[in-house]
Amino acid sequence: MGEEDVSQFVENILIILSNLPPGLRLPIIRKRLDEFNNFDYYGQKEIINNILNNYHKIERSAILNLFDSWLNSLSEMESSSIVSIFTSYLLELCLNSDILKKFDPYFISSLVSHLNKLPENKRSVLWNCFMESILNTPDPSDFIKLIPVSLKDE
Repeated sequence: MGEEDVSQFVENILIILSNLPPGLRLPIIRKRLDEFNNFDYYGQKEIINNILNNYHKIERSAILNLFDSWLNSLSEMESSSIVSIFTSYLLELCLNSDILKKFDPYFISSLVSHLNKLPENKRSVLWNCFMESILNTPDPSDFIKLIPVSLKDE
């Protein structure tokens, strides 16, 4: 399977998952998150890069559905696993800063809005793990400047 085929495959998986009802989507994402932590660095890197290179090809509401399920699934994991996953994504964004530069403020605000809709206990766990992950990156300021001002006070 060539790189283009893999990219198309990931795009199709993301579309299928995003169109599932939350009750079906959540257990699939939970299982995939558990599996993700068992992959080695290169396996995680490939998964992350495929997602980051394909998310923009999918309708924004579908991506937000996936993100919501991803956050809910993450929030039920151990903090160390959450930090590990966040750190893996952030390090890939550090290595591929062109992807990070493509994130538009509206999209980031939409992601934050989904985080804010979570119950306080889930939101708090995720936020603390995310901040710990940011501090584990080579240049935390790259990510801190992307955080909306309203969240920096939390």
